[in-house]
Amino acid sequence: MKNMRKVLALLLAFCMLASLGMTAMAVQEETTEENKFDYVVLGASMTNGYGMRYYLDPYLYDHPLELSMEGPGASGYRDNVEGSYPQLVKDALISEGKNVELHQLAQSSMRVEELRYLLDESYSGDEYTRWRFYNPANDSGWWGSGNLEPLRADYQNSIRNAELITYDLGVNNFGVYLSNRLLNGSFAADFANIVGEEYAGRFYQLRDAFHKGILTLVGQADSDIFETLDHYADTLAYAMLGYIVNFDATMKTIRELNPDCDIVVVSIQNPMAGIDMSIKGITIPFGEIFGLMIDMANGYTANFSPYRCEYYYADVQENGHATFFYDELMAYDGDPTTLSQNTLDCFNVYDRKLHANMLVKQYLVAAGVLPADTPTNDNTTYTGENSDIYQTVLYSVYDALARILQAAGKINPMPMDGILAGESMGTAGDELMAGIGTILAGVADSTLRGLNSDDPANAGYDLEAAVNKLLSSDGHKVAAVMGMRTSIGNTFFTHPSPQGHREIADGVLRAYHQRISGARATVELMARLNMRILHIDKLLEQLQGSGENASASTNIVVDLGSNAKVKYVLVNGVYTSGFSMDGTVLTVPCKTRLASTLTVAVEGENGKTVVQTYTLTYQSSSGYTANRIFDGSGIGSISIHLREIISNFLSSLMRSIAKLFPKTAG
Repeated sequence: MKNMRKVLALLLAFCMLASLGMTAMAVQEETTEENKFDYVVLGASMTNGYGMRYYLDPYLYDHPLELSMEGPGASGYRDNVEGSYPQLVKDALISEGKNVELHQLAQSSMRVEELRYLLDESYSGDEYTRWRFYNPANDSGWWGSGNLEPLRADYQNSIRNAELITYDLGVNNFGVYLSNRLLNGSFAADFANIVGEEYAGRFYQLRDAFHKGILTLVGQADSDIFETLDHYADTLAYAMLGYIVNFDATMKTIRELNPDCDIVVVSIQNPMAGIDMSIKGITIPFGEIFGLMIDMANGYTANFSPYRCEYYYADVQENGHATFFYDELMAYDGDPTTLSQNTLDCFNVYDRKLHANMLVKQYLVAAGVLPADTPTNDNTTYTGENSDIYQTVLYSVYDALARILQAAGKINPMPMDGILAGESMGTAGDELMAGIGTILAGVADSTLRGLNSDDPANAGYDLEAAVNKLLSSDGHKVAAVMGMRTSIGNTFFTHPSPQGHREIADGVLRAYHQRISGARATVELMARLNMRILHIDKLLEQLQGSGENASASTNIVVDLGSNAKVKYVLVNGVYTSGFSMDGTVLTVPCKTRLASTLTVAVEGENGKTVVQTYTLTYQSSSGYTANRIFDGSGIGSISIHLREIISNFLSSLMRSIAKLFPKTAG
């Protein structure tokens, strides 16, 4: 049990730290400089229509073996994909009489750091920038071979002339970067390079102080855990602070280039929503914990950034994210003719390990059903002799593949015991994809035999049994669940479907037309954040067990220094009722041990409201300690301390996790 608690605590730390009417007239007025409305789109693959038809060069849909997701053609730059939300916003603006010219600059895999790299020539980026986009040492990457300077000019000139900009970046700060850093050790966390010497020094000071605190709880003998914890803590802090600092830096540059245009910032979405983990029967809400980081980042852009008055805010993640292709697959009803063309492209084009159409053609040629000279290494549709047989077998394979992936999507929670016991994720993933190929071959064979009524060997194919067998091991289950989110179909399933793009477009247009500020969205954002904190707190109680020493009261007690009238109280940014005053002492009811901030508004001299802000630290022996950090004249004045608030919250969580470690002699 001693080791198990360490594993659980470290895993939770990982989860936490690993822990967004009318149609246009057919004849339009010719565009001129006087009437042109320039709409500029900044974003990544959630923006540019990744996964939808003709995101890729049309040639590649028939010749997918020539597709390279590493090449510049895969970035989506200047792609205008029909049905993507930039196109939908453009169409809506045209219907309002605007003569819109769309500048679709969103590039897949981009973070806020890469946008800053294009807008600020003094900024050098980091290892992630050099991995994917541009490495000055050898002029390589998507922006290499002389493309960087024209690209910078395009971004800066487009922004300079824009009437409207949508800004949809951040998901890759918490997605691609985090997963590669945590799972593969890629990309060093150079704080000084990305957030500056001041914030780098501040973070390391906090971490060193945190180390000393944990050592008093767990003893010197357990100090070897810090190498692992440091990796997780550095990764999350780098992702979070990198996002915050570089969001502000890019917004500052955008306003310097164009002080007058309208800007709509789109909330970051959570591609891990709904995923739980299971260890020894204990369920850990991984998606909720990952969502906590997303909510923190969204809370910053909505109401805490010093540039928050410079843009409107579109909250498009009511259910964690807009409708993804994943959601559409989970609604599959067993009729393969209803599968969208986009889903068929996932099966045939995006993933090199699937290529269902090629598999069927190769099988039918080998079976003598199709002519030997039938092209089997492309994705063209066969239309010759026996094309009816080809179509029947092909759609049976599509149905089987949809059912396999649907079964993978229904696995919840992920059983992590096998992985923790040493089972390789990479090996499990390879075995899973090989098993899928075997099942598809079996389905094709069974379907063909079923079409031949004279074949006595036709006994059908038990697809359900085959899928259950494939997904019987913990490793295959984990590979299937994470594959649906991060790899199968080259992350196809965690991108907005056409319906999702319509939802985002509606959110953008609503924010633009109604001039929705981040402050209007903040109440809902903070409520979501607080609910996640309560979930995590209950998990800690479950991990610690009911037989342990009872915790002190979670009520917050603070001496305000005066008996001034309290007008409102916020805990973790959420309005709290039921507070009381006894002389100068304020008592606030609180249900969690993970509260990080207390905001108290009191009536000051001349009836003016004065805001007092405190950081909170919880100890099981004594309850909450409140330390006053700031006075101000309005609720928004707390904004400049968000970095301290985030650091303090994470420290509160980690202190609670540290209590799971057994005390040892030091």
